[in-house]
Amino acid sequence: MEIISVCLPLFNGGKFLQDALRSLENQTYDDFTLYISDDGSIDDSFKICEDFQKTISFDLKLYKNSGLGIAGNCNFLANKAKGKYLKFLFQ
Repeated sequence: MEIISVCLPLFNGGKFLQDALRSLENQTYDDFTLYISDDGSIDDSFKICEDFQKTISFDLKLYKNSGLGIAGNCNFLANKAKGKYLKFLFQ
């Protein structure tokens, strides 16, 4: 089980998403799992996450939702997270 769960609630964040993902990829600490929940984006956000998942060495759990809103999407991720510590990252 990871020590840290990084939760990224997502909605139409394609413009800034790659910078956020790259910041995680460049971390020197590696005992974390990234949890991403896309809440029905109509841009390329989910595709960016799928492509990113293919290139990384750490765990990424990717979910698709629709209509949860920011609070609901955050709560969804918090419930999925397994780490001792929870960190939210917003695009």
